[in-house]
Amino acid sequence: MTKETKKPFVVRFWGTRGSSPAPGPRTVRYGGNTSCTEVRVGGTLIIIDCGTGVRELGISLIDEFQDKAIRGYIFIGHTHWDHIQGFPFFNPLYRSRNRFDIHSARGSHHKSIERVLRGTMASDYFPVPLDKLACKLNFVEMNGCADLPGVKVRYHPLNHPGGAIGFRVESQGRVLSYVSDHETVARQFGPGAKNLAKDKALLDFVRGSDLFICEAQYSEAEYGTKKGWGHSTFNDVIDRSIAAEVKRLILFHHDPTHDDEMMDVYLQHCQERVRRAGSQLVCSAAQEGRRIEL
Repeated sequence: MTKETKKPFVVRFWGTRGSSPAPGPRTVRYGGNTSCTEVRVGGTLIIIDCGTGVRELGISLIDEFQDKAIRGYIFIGHTHWDHIQGFPFFNPLYRSRNRFDIHSARGSHHKSIERVLRGTMASDYFPVPLDKLACKLNFVEMNGCADLPGVKVRYHPLNHPGGAIGFRVESQGRVLSYVSDHETVARQFGPGAKNLAKDKALLDFVRGSDLFICEAQYSEAEYGTKKGWGHSTFNDVIDRSIAAEVKRLILFHHDPTHDDEMMDVYLQHCQERVRRAGSQLVCSAAQEGRRIEL
């Protein structure tokens, strides 16, 4: 039996910021657009979250595909503004030849994903209603694993106000895990058995990932006034990644107040924490436009 040829597995960041866009000269290196990550596995196009970064991704896809049809799979972790606000500006939606399946889970919001997106495109907020989009849209409420061409995508509940889910993308033995907007349960509610079990379940979900994209929004000092807001500290994420034995960590969902110089300092802090722990974890921070191949 011949060895299976592995398809290229490429990740590219189009939006790295959390909560609010933060454009300007102080954020040019790490980026100012909100959450959007592109994943290509061979010919399978996956888009995780539709923050403002998805607008630039849409322009790039039209330039790439020209008159060819675009077939894509969109996964939305939850429906807070910074994860959906770019959706109406995603140009491939306005071409009839294109088709997108939009995946989410009822546990990540109180309404269906179709109803939420329809509401954001109501006439009070946007001139084009959802029904007038030219492309073919299929809305999928996830209930288990999504089987895409050559790829499996699983989800796991996160601890965030209103609910959220993270994703695990698997193909030919390679694993990308994506956890955005999550607060360590035992840290927020106390180290009871149920809370510790929930934290362990998340570790098991991302365990052994080749690449772990994880929200790290606060310093320890900032967390003191923002406990319960549904986000992790840098220390939380380093400890989580080491415990889950992931190979490579990308800090993500940067706070809008963290400019490039601050991010340099926080990244250095994280790398030093890894070194002191004696771990082989490779730690870096997401930057708009950066490509990573697994």
